[in-house]
Amino acid sequence: MNRPVLTRSRAAVAALLAIVLTAFGLATAPPASAEAGTVSEGSISWGVRASFASYVRGPIAHGEIETSGVTESDGAFHFAGGSGTVDSDFGSTDVATAGSVRFTGHDGQLDLTIANLGVRITEGQAFLIADMTSKALGASEAVYTPDVAIAEIDLDAVTFGEESVTASGAATTLTAEGAEAFAGFYPAGDSMDPVTFVLPFVLDEPTDEPTDEPTDEPTDEPTDEPTDEPTDEPTDEPTDEPTDEPTDEPTDEPTDEPTDEPTDEPTDEPTDGLQVDEGVLTWGVKESFISYIQGPIAHGSIETSGGVTFDGSVFEWSEGAGVADEEDQTALVAFPGEIRFTGHGGLLDLTISDVRVRVDGTDAGAIVATIVSKSLQSGQYETFTGVDLAELTLDSPAISLDALNAGAGPGARSPIVVVLKAPVGSTGALTISGAAAVLTEEGAQAFAGFYEPGTALDAVSVTAQVEAVADPAEPTEPTTPTVPTTPAPTPTDNTDDDPQSSAGAEEPAAAPVCTANAVSAATLTWGLKSSFRSYIAGGIANGSWDTSGGVSDVSGGWQWSAGSGSINLDSSTGTISYGGTLHFTGHDGVLDLTLSNVVLRLTGPTSATLYADVTSNDMEGNESSYPGTAFATVSFPAPSADGGSLDVTGASVTLTSAGAAGFAGFYEAGTALDPISFHLPIGSDVECSAAAGTLAETGAGTEIAGALAAAGAMVLLGSVLLVRRRAAQR
Repeated sequence: MNRPVLTRSRAAVAALLAIVLTAFGLATAPPASAEAGTVSEGSISWGVRASFASYVRGPIAHGEIETSGVTESDGAFHFAGGSGTVDSDFGSTDVATAGSVRFTGHDGQLDLTIANLGVRITEGQAFLIADMTSKALGASEAVYTPDVAIAEIDLDAVTFGEESVTASGAATTLTAEGAEAFAGFYPAGDSMDPVTFVLPFVLDEPTDEPTDEPTDEPTDEPTDEPTDEPTDEPTDEPTDEPTDEPTDEPTDEPTDEPTDEPTDEPTDEPTDGLQVDEGVLTWGVKESFISYIQGPIAHGSIETSGGVTFDGSVFEWSEGAGVADEEDQTALVAFPGEIRFTGHGGLLDLTISDVRVRVDGTDAGAIVATIVSKSLQSGQYETFTGVDLAELTLDSPAISLDALNAGAGPGARSPIVVVLKAPVGSTGALTISGAAAVLTEEGAQAFAGFYEPGTALDAVSVTAQVEAVADPAEPTEPTTPTVPTTPAPTPTDNTDDDPQSSAGAEEPAAAPVCTANAVSAATLTWGLKSSFRSYIAGGIANGSWDTSGGVSDVSGGWQWSAGSGSINLDSSTGTISYGGTLHFTGHDGVLDLTLSNVVLRLTGPTSATLYADVTSNDMEGNESSYPGTAFATVSFPAPSADGGSLDVTGASVTLTSAGAAGFAGFYEAGTALDPISFHLPIGSDVECSAAAGTLAETGAGTEIAGALAAAGAMVLLGSVLLVRRRAAQR
């Protein structure tokens, strides 16, 4: 059980006991907690926010960071001398350190001090506490606010030990109180730097002295000493009636009647292992790779078959089955189905199949898969059977079993009980939630060299049912797959979910019938990010923006007009291009950001991706260009095309990692941008391939498509360079 949950339960029991004792007149002064202690020489290391520190010291803010009683190294500020209290019984602590960090910039307009940083844990929540002095933007004086809960700490990363309370790299999130004290630089809910702390404590000694005052109330407990006077009352007479309780002694007479009824209790025989069924694997592989495949450069497609589904960003495997061992915390679960990625007119062709999740203990595991990929150098297919594609990092036991549920059947659950030798019929679960995944060396080779070993992939989650059986069936060994014999599909958005990939196919499948419709006079309304607009127009940046070529100012942002392209209404996929430019400047030209040629690519009934040509300066004023960048992802409820148009209002927008780079590091990948709305009038029929963005009228990617058609013998070399350059950018 998680320690904070356990301590809250203890607190509840203690409170209930106090109520009962009071009701019977037996309440006494509460004793000191057996696990209460005093903290001394505590230390806290926190970088606040790396991007903020870089901004303060950069050429825009022209600021500095001063420390007093605090040291700085490895991107973190180290506060020492922490003192306070801790109570391990109740999972609480209140500790403050000494020293301060002061951030100044913009000739004094930016002024922020964090002093006496501390850790407070109470009632199942953990916070970084500090005394804050900050100047609001445009204010003339700084305001002092003591004891601010500046950031919430991930409590799951906190450990209450026998002699210290610790956390290593615990995630922190800016609170509403912290955002206000931070002068509005970041909104509440933003991720701050991780925190590490060590809070050593010594348990307080209990007092052995009894109280001097006797209590007026008699106790119900008998005294140990006998009384001198005899009692007047006789003792109770023994009864002749037999007791209902069974005796401990065995009877001498055997029973004559055998039991005919079978018992419902599980057998006592230990199992050889656990059977895993109904497994579900959720994994996006790698977000930037998915965006790249579906974007205007690769002009690719993603096909799933055999039970794998795809919602535009995440894949889901189902019907996983395998074996597990709770004692060793090991498991191997196989998932049917495959994914095929294609692009660049077939030069990029990669299939992932026979995916397995392997658990190697409480802290490690792997994604095992069979991969067939086309070499970017030779153009030949290479097969990698059953390789460790990614290493997984687990943070808790993945396999749990509840012996009390033996024979109760699936669906019955109660608190986890650790059972080393489980009887047949015991049930439980295998659960992996958001495990970090890193590409292995074998995986990098199988991935056709798109990424280097050690590259972070998307997080992995698994759920499955577990049952103890006498003879669990292990997954069969992976077989060598056949190399695709059908050409890579053209990037239409209505491809069959079952690609013809088996060897020996006599003739290719007939091209699917597809209907697409032209889109013209489309509009798109978006504010990019309201805090960025305020910053540009404010007294620090002293900046402005200008629009041209079909982009105009509207309330809360801008509107792009005259968009054109096409859409496949059956699959809700398509591409609409908008001309025009949006240009921001500030800080006397050091800040310079341009978005042009915006493209809205619909990737499904509820998802889309925004592409744009982005040019921006970094903090040193160096200009970089990011053409055709997958700038942000868009999600929304499924719309209908009633009234001759498809309309979406207030769709959620999230900055991608490529967009963050194009944004010159102002915001991190995953940052929520302003909602977006678009109006797409539906016109006459056009060629279906237009809905995938491959025809000239779609705008984005025309030059690349033409090059692929005309370059002849140079196609392979050009595509290799293109793919590797994009991989390096990602």
